[in-house]
Amino acid sequence: LETDPNIKEEGVKIHMDIFSVQSLKFITCIDGYSKFLVIQQIKDKINLKDKVLEILQGFPKKENNN
Repeated sequence: LETDPNIKEEGVKIHMDIFSVQSLKFITCIDGYSKFLVIQQIKDKINLKDKVLEILQGFPKKENNN
């Protein structure tokens, strides 16, 4: 995986996907800059919003310099 030259720091662009292996389902989340990866097993797509928010809380946060 190559780093996107337009991204200059962590937490700016995140890629997410859901995939299945046999009867197991997983959600993946990759930071576009650092390639930090989280893979988490899910039971189904119900309450997926809660699972996504939980995953995103584990990612490095971009500091607001306002």
